[in-house]
Amino acid sequence: MNDNEYLREFIKACGPEALTHDRFWMPVLASLPGIFRAREVNLFRFAFAVPNDEAIAVCVKHSPIIEVGAGGGYWARLIRLAGGNIIATDIEPGKPYGTLVKNGDRLQMWIDDIQQCDAANAATAYPNRTLMLCWPPYNDDMAERALAVYQGQRVIYIGEWDGCTATEAFHDALEAQWTEIESVKIPNWWGIHDTLWVYERKQQRRRIKLGDKT
Repeated sequence: MNDNEYLREFIKACGPEALTHDRFWMPVLASLPGIFRAREVNLFRFAFAVPNDEAIAVCVKHSPIIEVGAGGGYWARLIRLAGGNIIATDIEPGKPYGTLVKNGDRLQMWIDDIQQCDAANAATAYPNRTLMLCWPPYNDDMAERALAVYQGQRVIYIGEWDGCTATEAFHDALEAQWTEIESVKIPNWWGIHDTLWVYERKQQRRRIKLGDKT
């Protein structure tokens, strides 16, 4: 995808060997400070997760999408360019979060129609769209609240499993109530282990009472 500037910046900072998806890839020690600086700069310009063609194609396949916590809309922009249908929402579009944030920091905006909306309200309003969460905030209940009220059948989750994204309760709910149907390895900054997963809601078996002929 020629429009994926983030992927080009990632390769420039980390080298093409970082695209092998080997979670134990090790850059030259002397290059680590530069990689850390590049990640800090680029997560404000683009997003926490680095998209590749495969990830965007999977998102397009499972559109239409309602994205919560869209940030600056970088993933949404690429999904639209690839032909996908996505509504992007954020509780405060353009405002970053996390330990790297300093007062006055703002995200670069990639689309101009991000709807200002609480994640749970957005998830409730669009049950006929796939719910997408890209790097929901660590140890914040945003993701679990959105998942709890969402009445749709499919979820795209981009982040770490029991790592630096979402909460333990969110991951427990995914395991208990949803079935993984697809996953895509995406480029990982050194020390980060994020993946794109697609889930479908588990079908609950209906208990048939004695005498029930239906």
